[in-house]
Amino acid sequence: GKRVACKVSTRSGPDQVVAVRAEPSGEMQAIGNEGSRFPVTEGSSGAALLADMPPGDALALMRSLPKCQTDARFLRSALADIRRNGWCGRRHISNWPISALSAPLRSPDGSIAAALTFIVPDERFDDPALPPLLLDTARKCELKMENQ
Repeated sequence: GKRVACKVSTRSGPDQVVAVRAEPSGEMQAIGNEGSRFPVTEGSSGAALLADMPPGDALALMRSLPKCQTDARFLRSALADIRRNGWCGRRHISNWPISALSAPLRSPDGSIAAALTFIVPDERFDDPALPPLLLDTARKCELKMENQ
């Protein structure tokens, strides 16, 4: 089948931190971007990490942080998408021909523990199989977290 790259990000104060990143290459293998830090309001992964925050608070947080590539309009719509569908997407990230789809990972108490992000070529962004796969993978991650 078609493989996707994925990452898990966690929140650390005003930042999101890439905890794990895996890319397809034969077997899925972790590569070196673990530990990278970005503003927590950046991209679909940031929206997934902030999904329980009232939108006005998330936008105020965005204004208080260094400028990022994501704008307020994207963050507002991504938060609404997560509330409606359980996930959000961002097409064509910066100068790369890639897109991202993200969903929150919830701990057993219901709080957001992390964000799961699929990174795909732009032409796969509208693949109808991706959102169900993302949500199913997120549930499997949550079950693993419950059983830790």
